Amino acid sequence: MLKFLSTLLLLLVFSVGPAGASSVATIPNAETGAGISNETVALAAKSTKATKKVERIMKRLERKLAKKNNAWDFDDPINKWLWFGLGGLGIAIVLGIVGLGGLAGLVGLAGLVCLVLWILKRTGSV
Repeated sequence: MLKFLSTLLLLLVFSVGPAGASSVATIPNAETGAGISNETVALAAKSTKATKKVERIMKRLERKLAKKNNAWDFDDPINKWLWFGLGGLGIAIVLGIVGLGGLAGLVGLAGLVCLVLWILKRTGSV
């Protein structure tokens, strides 16, 4: 039994092991007359794939950074309604704490109207 297992192991090692030099085919190059091996072609293909992958990742990161850099634009005509609404609600909270409830209600209502306008403009309804 031990002899059978050792023979099987040897066959497995030699059949799965690295390929010999006889399995490398060469592609003749018309310019130099020298041959290019399949291994060289495979390495070149892998390097171009890796280069393309890195380029795609870089483009994706540039787009993400561009989105993050434009997130806080106070000059945007649509987002100005967001800032008016949030500012109005903040002022209404402060006025409510101070004790000016009537004025706080009016400022809060104006803030909510600004937020509704922002939503309508953002969706393209207005």
